[in-house]
Amino acid sequence: SQLFADETGLLGVSLIEIESEPAEHREQGVFIANPTLESPWLQRFRAERGAAFTTARFSRWWKVKMADDKKPKAEGGEEPQPEDESEKDKLERQPAVVHARLQTGAPYLIGGQFGRGNVMLLTSPLDADWSTLLAKPDFVAFVHEWLFQLASRRGERNISVGQPLVGTLPPSDKPADAGTPIGFVFEGPDGEPREAKLSGEGASQLLILDDTSLPGVYSLRRKEPADEQRLPGKAVVPEKNKPVKPLAAPGRELFVVNADRAESNLTPLTDEQIALITADERLQFIREGREIQAAASNELPRHELWQLLFLAFLALLVGEVLMTRKLVRGGHATADAEAN
Repeated sequence: SQLFADETGLLGVSLIEIESEPAEHREQGVFIANPTLESPWLQRFRAERGAAFTTARFSRWWKVKMADDKKPKAEGGEEPQPEDESEKDKLERQPAVVHARLQTGAPYLIGGQFGRGNVMLLTSPLDADWSTLLAKPDFVAFVHEWLFQLASRRGERNISVGQPLVGTLPPSDKPADAGTPIGFVFEGPDGEPREAKLSGEGASQLLILDDTSLPGVYSLRRKEPADEQRLPGKAVVPEKNKPVKPLAAPGRELFVVNADRAESNLTPLTDEQIALITADERLQFIREGREIQAAASNELPRHELWQLLFLAFLALLVGEVLMTRKLVRGGHATADAEAN
């Protein structure tokens, strides 16, 4: 009963009321916003990949409120104390993340983690009364991927950029309480240590690294004395003093963060994407190579000014020589006349 006392459950999301199509969307309908499908497992359902997932129309959905996980303060401004420490640990949960939204901005798919498990919420049920998703060919594939994400393990060794790294804290290194420093760090591809965050309680305590923006090989290892000066926000050790150790060493767990392959996608852009890129007229889209040559020739000046400037410079030099000879001859003629 204590777990659901705040009516937000495992995910930290409360259902407020049922919403329906606004008046301005009744003719065109409300669909899933394609740009919000940024999660790696949802990108296969984007419109540019030929999926019909975003063509499903929604007539009703639940309005939700995301919990900020802040407990109300008691009288006097003090935080309410749980009955025991174990109760406090059991009520801790990770913040929920919106994985997909409707075109109205309302959340459609919300996910989060509680302990070592995954929790997801659809604000519109999977039936034909609230949406047309069941009639789309991507419905079965979406449910399969959705269930696969719910059942997947958190401690994956190969992940994509932006996903958190999760390692298991050895039982012998369990901290006494949440304030005890953790003796482990994640070492990134650049060789710099990154502070590990402790999550969970009891036998489910995990080490998590959220900052995986840099692709490459990461290693989870014990903290060393030199790491205290190399952690973010602290003094930087000179490059020559940084320890160099092999990745595969005893006491190290290796992880791989794969680069985002979307930048290497060779699929031609659609007309809608081209219109979006060139909307502000700051970019010009070129379809053929000859258009590049034509654009380059149009940017060149119509007349080559350097040739005219060079001829003018030569004329100035020749004029200077002629003027000097004339002055010299005039001086000799005056001197001869005075001598006679």
